[in-house]
Amino acid sequence: MLSFLSWCVQVVIWMLRHRDEFDVVNIIHARLHAVPAALAGALLRKPVLAKLGRGGRCFDLDVVREKKIIGRWASALIKRHVTAFIANSRQIAGDLKRHGIGADRIHMIPNGIDLPRKPRREPNADGSRRFICLGRLDPEKCLEHMIDAFAALPADAKAQLTILGDGQCRAALEDQAARLGLSGRVTFAGAVEDVFPLLWEADFYLSTSVSEGMSNALLEAMSCGVVPIVTDVSGASDIVEHERSGFLARSHAEYCGLLLRALGLSEAERDKMARRAVQTIAARFSMESVATRQMGLYATLMQKALPCAR
Repeated sequence: MLSFLSWCVQVVIWMLRHRDEFDVVNIIHARLHAVPAALAGALLRKPVLAKLGRGGRCFDLDVVREKKIIGRWASALIKRHVTAFIANSRQIAGDLKRHGIGADRIHMIPNGIDLPRKPRREPNADGSRRFICLGRLDPEKCLEHMIDAFAALPADAKAQLTILGDGQCRAALEDQAARLGLSGRVTFAGAVEDVFPLLWEADFYLSTSVSEGMSNALLEAMSCGVVPIVTDVSGASDIVEHERSGFLARSHAEYCGLLLRALGLSEAERDKMARRAVQTIAARFSMESVATRQMGLYATLMQKALPCAR
């Protein structure tokens, strides 16, 4: 509590001192750290914009409201003093409406990525399928389910899984893979600076996450023509068209079945899905198009704030 109060005081003082250096307050994720920024923005009569971090399970405002002592007060303050919210998925937009946020304060802007200049892929000479997963190895990613699903594949399946990233669950996941006899088929490559060379070599991207906003890793994989097989969490169905540009799983049992379906795809079928994935990202999720929408929202908020500033 003392740490939080100290943070609040420091943020408010900084914003008051630097009031002439900014026109819009942009908060990334509406957790407890948003409280002083929203409050100071309201005092300065400057528009406050908050981009939500997760939808569904672990939705930002739900997490804030569940905090002891100050949760309900903090959640109410954020909802009252944030001028507009950015939802990067339909689920997040629905979560905001569930909290009583009017549609006029919700702006749908997806995440954006820098598109790879030259996506390329060469199939394995032995016909094997290369699966890849990238991200934090933390509890909400549920990689234990992914490893279980991979272990359920036929023993003679030509499949390799590379897991990129690091986190608190890595040691337990490595033990699980070894215990299931997957040491030769599952590789933990750790954190890498540039994921694109590895994505260009992969056939399928895997995610078993139970909590997302909109996954940048998914966007990056699809931009390289890596067909996704992902759990249907926030943002996934906004990007992936089931059975056309990838696969969406609604349960662990269904996920296992989708891995088998992926192995059964011909090279032509996989490539057709890969082309649709690339087209989807290029058309809707480039950094340029998203930045243009973001700047347009800034301009709109500033224009609306002018009468108040006078």
